[in-house]
Parts: sequence; C-alpha cells; structure tokens
Amino acid sequence: CAARGGRKELTGEFMSAKNAGLCLICDGKPCSVIVTGNNPLPGQKLAAEELQYHLERMSGVKVPIVSEKGYKETGAVRILVGQSDMLKAMGIDTTELPPETILVKTLNGALILAGEDGGNPEAPLVAFHDEAVRVGTLYAVYDFLQDQLGCRWLWPGRTGERIPRHKTVEVGALDIQETPKFVLTFRYKDLLPAFVRSKRRLKTHLNRRREGRRRDKFWNVCGSKPGCEREQDIV
Repeated sequence: CAARGGRKELTGEFMSAKNAGLCLICDGKPCSVIVTGNNPLPGQKLAAEELQYHLERMSGVKVPIVSEKGYKETGAVRILVGQSDMLKAMGIDTTELPPETILVKTLNGALILAGEDGGNPEAPLVAFHDEAVRVGTLYAVYDFLQDQLGCRWLWPGRTGERIPRHKTVEVGALDIQETPKFVLTFRYKDLLPAFVRSKRRLKTHLNRRREGRRRDKFWNVCGSKPGCEREQDIV
C-alpha cells in the first residue's frame, strides 16, 4: 500500500494474492455483477456503463449491469453503483453526505462505488457541469478506475486512454470517503488543440478527470488529488 494525502490506497500490487480480497474478473471470466438502483439517475447509469467499459477494455470481459429488481444471487461479487436499497440495508445513505462526496469501499463481500448525487434529478445529462446536478457516484467510479486499477486519460478520445490489461482483476480492502475541497472556475476548451474539441469527446474526458469546464467544486487534474502542485495543468 501507499499513502498519499493522508489516505491509504492500493498501488500496482492490487493484482497480487497478497492484496486479493474481491475478484471481479477471474482468469478471463466475469465473477462480478454491476448493480444499480431500480431507478438510477443519469449520472449513476453513466457510472455503471463507464465501469463496464473500462473493465471490458482491461480484461476483454463484459461484466453485466442489472438493477436491484433484476439481480439474482449467483455467488458473483456485487459492485454496487449509486444509492440503492442494498446500500441502505448496509447502513449507507449517500443523500446525507456533503455535496459530491464519494465512497469507494468494500463491505460484506461487495464493492461499493457511490457518492452524493444531489441537485435536480430532472436536469439533462449535458448539465453535469452545472449546479443543477451533482455526480458523486460517477466520480467514485473514476476514482476507483484511476487509483485502484491504474487507468489514465491523457487526452480526449480512445487514443488517449491508458488502461492496463489483465485477465484477473482483484481488489483488496478499501474504505475511502472524500469530499471536494477546492473552489475553482476555469475554462479549458480554448487551451486544448482543435483536434480534441469534439464536444462529446471533451465532455467525457473532463468527466473522467473530474475537471468541469464550469464547476463550483474542484476535484482533480493531471491524475492527482486536490492539493497537487500542478492544479492548472491541462494535459
């Protein structure tokens, strides 16, 4: 393990038996299932899809996504994405957390990736970087992909994705809770080369790096947590 910013996190050793706790993908076979609430918010739905996408790019295995009502006990590890009745049964209610606080933890044989997703639930998907909607669950997934599985997003588009390849994906014990601390208003688009200015690519890229083009709460840039010395860097 390595410590950074007062928190404990797993590094590259997550693949070793020493740190093995929950096996999400075992020797090229899915042994987990992504479970959302019965009526996931747009940000929670996207979070589940992004997790599924990256795990498939990493291992070649597509982990299924189901809602609580569609979940059937098979012995597979549950990856609980977003607030749900299952989380409430574990004593977790993300609606009581500070804005966009994230939870990345293992509990009762499940992996929990959730966060505070307040704001206006009727806001369209494109409003991720407005005050109308908050996406703590989406950021919890990106935090997990970055800090636990080693994913990086260097520039918009698939060519900028750096996703490690593994046939087996395991995670050890996790208990992470973080809340955004920085206030920043910053526009990135004019600083990026023209070839990456596709709105969809840029939006996905900024989401993954927790860099809103217009945000009150500032998560991180350059693959680092709030407080890094390069907080104005773009690529």
